[in-house]
Amino acid sequence: MTDKKEGRSEKKAKRETQPDQDVTEARLPKKKAKLETSVDEEAIKAYLLAHEITIHEEGLPAPCLSLQGAPFPSPLIKLLLKQGFTAPSAVQAASWPIAVSGRDVLAIAKTGSGKTLGFLLPLLTRCFLKNEKKEKKDSLKEEKKKNGG
Repeated sequence: MTDKKEGRSEKKAKRETQPDQDVTEARLPKKKAKLETSVDEEAIKAYLLAHEITIHEEGLPAPCLSLQGAPFPSPLIKLLLKQGFTAPSAVQAASWPIAVSGRDVLAIAKTGSGKTLGFLLPLLTRCFLKNEKKEKKDSLKEEKKKNGG
């Protein structure tokens, strides 16, 4: 019994430190990726330096420097634009792509800097993507039942 418990806790620890494969595979439309990667590396370095942002790990997604480049479903971006948002704050620009990919984020910034939306919008996006994937699976199962398979 001890081995099984240890195995489960190891799996759980691995899940907590690794990005969620289901959500990262169900990435947003390719157009979004093109927008995010169209910003050159020098502009990203300048942005991070200007806003005193430090990212302590290599290979993480680049900040989204515009709201249109945010890693969210287009209805959410449209809603944000309609509400008067023009651009992500520095903490949001840096944290959104990392958080949506399923990685942990530790953001230290002043009150009113946008930290709450820095984690809330990626959380809602991940929930949306998981639900969308589940609905597609359920739809396929239903279609199989109808077709006698």
